[in-house]
Amino acid sequence: MDASVPGALNVAADELTGDMIVSLDTAGPRSAQTTLENMAQFFASEDSGNVVNTNITTAGAGALTAAALTGGLITRTGPTGAYTDTTATAAQLLAALGADTPVGSSRLVYIKNTVAFAETLAAGSGVTLSGQTIIPPNSVGIFLLTYSAATPAFTLRGIEVGPLTTSALIASTALTTVGAGTVTGAGVAGGLTTRSGAQSNTAFTDTTDTADNIIAAMPNANIGQSFIWRYRNNTDATATIAGGSGVTVSGIATAPPNTTVEFLVTYTAASTMTAVGISRTVPSTTSGTVVMNGATPVTVTNSIVTANSAIILTLKTVGGTVSPTRPNVLTITPGTGFTVGGVALDTSTYNYLILG
Repeated sequence: MDASVPGALNVAADELTGDMIVSLDTAGPRSAQTTLENMAQFFASEDSGNVVNTNITTAGAGALTAAALTGGLITRTGPTGAYTDTTATAAQLLAALGADTPVGSSRLVYIKNTVAFAETLAAGSGVTLSGQTIIPPNSVGIFLLTYSAATPAFTLRGIEVGPLTTSALIASTALTTVGAGTVTGAGVAGGLTTRSGAQSNTAFTDTTDTADNIIAAMPNANIGQSFIWRYRNNTDATATIAGGSGVTVSGIATAPPNTTVEFLVTYTAASTMTAVGISRTVPSTTSGTVVMNGATPVTVTNSIVTANSAIILTLKTVGGTVSPTRPNVLTITPGTGFTVGGVALDTSTYNYLILG
């Protein structure tokens, strides 16, 4: 019995074996989206035959057996590095399908690569590979297996690959603790932590949740999965980001006031994650006030200062004796601040503006 729909996958039941044979109807245009939808409908339908999952757990190069390929679904685990899997031979595939299988018949095969390393397919004797034949980490490959000639010969055509995991919608999580705080697992997995709280210019350390709690907050988490987490420091003090149990923080790990640090967070192994600080946005200007103490230099703490910063001082409130030539910036310590020197009896308040 045939059910034909132009531009879709057609399914025919072999009356002798009960196996489902899939053929592509070439009539009419077909978009990639339509093809994928038809594939999904085929595997979900009651008429799709016995789709059987085969687990292959070889730690390294493995064999995609005839039973696994003709079963329709392969779940790959085990390797700890990039690896190559070789298909069964054409003779083995035909034996698994049955000698009465008509030449030209096809079926879909899903291969799920659930490890953190790429899987490359190689062809067994009598099998020809084409299309997409590398399945990236944590991805699924969709293939069309076709009995192409009675010699026997088969083709395995890679049609599509897609990720097994999806990122959560970016959600901002507020952290308002005065002093050291904890970034929750949901806060990291959500992609954005907004830090506030009156710190009184006192540096503090925020520690991430445990790796297990972050993993639990990730949708459909798989080892090898990575995502960007942003930490926005809206306080008046420098924040240091440390890792909780199972989390290793490296790269840029400090966020001065009014800066954002981007981390590449990776689920590297069971109960283990890394957070690598890869960039930090620094505001081009920052300002504040400084009160002079006569001729005694006054230190201004501001971690935004760099060796190339230009610092401008202007009078805000007169106090004591104002000099026509001072105050002046005496020293600059990148990442820490600068000192200002005035004249005797000058206790005025000055505005400062940091450029760059």
